[in-house]
Amino acid sequence: MGNRIILKICILTYSLFFSQLANAGNLIQNGSFETYSGGVSYGNVIEYYPGDTGISHWNVVSGSVEIITSQYWQPENGNISVDMDGISQGAISQAFTTNIGDQYNVDFYMASNPAAPSQVNLQVTAASGLENFSFTNNQTYSSMGWLEKDFSFTATSTTTTLEFASETSGASGPALDNVSVTDISASNPVPEPATMILFGAGLVGLAGLARRKKA
Repeated sequence: MGNRIILKICILTYSLFFSQLANAGNLIQNGSFETYSGGVSYGNVIEYYPGDTGISHWNVVSGSVEIITSQYWQPENGNISVDMDGISQGAISQAFTTNIGDQYNVDFYMASNPAAPSQVNLQVTAASGLENFSFTNNQTYSSMGWLEKDFSFTATSTTTTLEFASETSGASGPALDNVSVTDISASNPVPEPATMILFGAGLVGLAGLARRKKA
């Protein structure tokens, strides 16, 4: 009987752990822009305008943006990234479900079209959060020098829209890739994996001890 109780505790503990890991996953769909269709193709560059739905899960809000393949320049993740300036400075957005009052972290990678000015600027907004990011352009198409950027916001609604907008005029601007959003609120704590492994090992050890005592 004692062994069965300990085994149930182990199962419940690990179920809770993996459930919390799922809740802590990336809330953004197609964060590396790998899924796309349509648009106006110029070989390794594909142009999208407001109203286009070709970049899966993303909306083009204003101006135009370009899907850039790895044959044109080096992406940060996968085979695709986005130039936030198509024929003009553009903006994209994606809505996702949030818990009111929870704090979220936005993580993304930024670079610059090597043909852009010496510095490019990107504005990121979500709920009440707004932040401007810059990137100094001294890179090449084969070595883009991607930098990880992040900021946090507190959800004020059950649905939040994340928006990236170029603040650099012209047809060459900030490059964007590998976007993620995670719930980092203390109301949804996720145990450290190492802690969970040690705890699970301890429970298994207790089960073995109980068996030896019974024997």
